[in-house]
Amino acid sequence: MSAGKLSKIETGKVRPSVTDVDLILTAVGVSEEAKGKFLEAARAEATEATAWRVLRRMGPWKHQQAIRAIESQTATLRLSLGLSRAQQARRSS
Repeated sequence: MSAGKLSKIETGKVRPSVTDVDLILTAVGVSEEAKGKFLEAARAEATEATAWRVLRRMGPWKHQQAIRAIESQTATLRLSLGLSRAQQARRSS
């Protein structure tokens, strides 16, 4: 990895890939156990970032249209508003 890329990762200008995280952790001598946890988090973050990129590319309007198409085929739609704190207190006593 170049010094320039490392600098951009350190300053937050570039999002590190899973490979970048692996290289950095190896270079600084992180244990395999800790490295595994960091790489798992990096993979999860990369997946989430990809999902958000896809939604942004679709645009809110297209995403809303996709949801409307799904909902139009739905026979029953249940909304869960949850319980208020007072309702929860009454239920638990």
